[in-house]
Amino acid sequence: MKWREVCSTLGALVGVEPKGAAYVAQKVARTDERSPAERWAARKSLYRGGKVWNYLIRERCLPEAIVRAAVAKGCLRDGYHAAWFAHTDEQGAVCGAELRGPDTHICLGGTVKTLFRFQPGSVQPVRRLVICEAAIDALSFAALDQAYVPGTLYASTAGGMGPETIAAIQTHLAAMKALPEAVLVVATDDDDAGNAFADTLYRLADDAGVDFTRRLPPDRAKDFNQTLKNRAQAA
Repeated sequence: MKWREVCSTLGALVGVEPKGAAYVAQKVARTDERSPAERWAARKSLYRGGKVWNYLIRERCLPEAIVRAAVAKGCLRDGYHAAWFAHTDEQGAVCGAELRGPDTHICLGGTVKTLFRFQPGSVQPVRRLVICEAAIDALSFAALDQAYVPGTLYASTAGGMGPETIAAIQTHLAAMKALPEAVLVVATDDDDAGNAFADTLYRLADDAGVDFTRRLPPDRAKDFNQTLKNRAQAA
């Protein structure tokens, strides 16, 4: 129910009519009508010492090598006020972006959320799929990952999973089923929301016949990026 409907319903129970004009939702017109792919193509690469670079390296404590690798793989660009993390379709075309900055935590307008995908090293069939809730957590997990093997893909869903995200995960799992030692690594936050998120991923892996395992931050921080921050602070 909408807020005013709730007020009206509750008011009717006690004989009170809410005052004030009815609220009419108005959609703010988008100032940029270009597609996410066009806007992504217009973004520049990160550069050392830039605002977004410093945010990722200093504030988020991501290792420089991981940031450089993500830039080289074409899944991370400079949005000036925020880092842009690409979401791509099965053909690798950009269909949206996850924006993260000091004051930014949104998806680019018009985004179709699939998966942010980061595969370091040479391109190989995915046999180890690591799924996190946010792109920064996926890169953080990559930085902490001591069990890395060729064919590992670090991915994130940018929050809740819609049909396109689920379809993207199912496509990966279906291809992994025929590979030896294939595994889905669930690396969600260590909280109730993360547990519920993990349960959904368990079901997808079980339906696909792929082994799965859960990884939590080693210091039991809320998420893997917080673990990086804790280690940087301790150092």
